[in-house]
Amino acid sequence: MKLNLPNIPHDKAVHFIYGAGIALVTMHAFMAFAGIDQLWAKGAGLLAAVAAGAVKEYVLDRGLNKRAVAAGDPSPHTVSTGDVIATALGGVLILVA
Repeated sequence: MKLNLPNIPHDKAVHFIYGAGIALVTMHAFMAFAGIDQLWAKGAGLLAAVAAGAVKEYVLDRGLNKRAVAAGDPSPHTVSTGDVIATALGGVLILVA
């Protein structure tokens, strides 16, 4: 019996894992240090994952690309909305867990 498992690109899988990690750490920090209810803390974790993914792609990677092009070098990174979505989905995992 052959399983047809989805082939997830490495970059998207890494974004998913980091999104889940960011959401988890944020959730626990809000619960431990701010005394916030678990559901609200999970929501804060999701927002942190989305924000981290967006900043990484649209600020850091885009900035690196602009500096590289200005120096006459090729763009070292691709700016991808799919990466932001993958990071956010990692946060969704923590939200629904």
